[in-house]
Amino acid sequence: VALTYGLDQTVLSLWPNAPLEEDTAYEVVLAADGVSDLAGNTLATELRLTFRTGNGALPPPCAGDPVAPA
Repeated sequence: VALTYGLDQTVLSLWPNAPLEEDTAYEVVLAADGVSDLAGNTLATELRLTFRTGNGALPPPCAGDPVAPA
């Protein structure tokens, strides 16, 4: 899937150039030494992120409901 990316300080954002297919698994691969932080440090190892689109897709772990402080 072709995509566009943007960098804002420490946040890397990725946007597909066309709508993603419904009920499809996708994988984003960041190559070792292919991405660096603001200090110039690169990824030591390849990073793979997987997700699925569609009705059966689970939300990402960080997208849960907020929890009130105890």
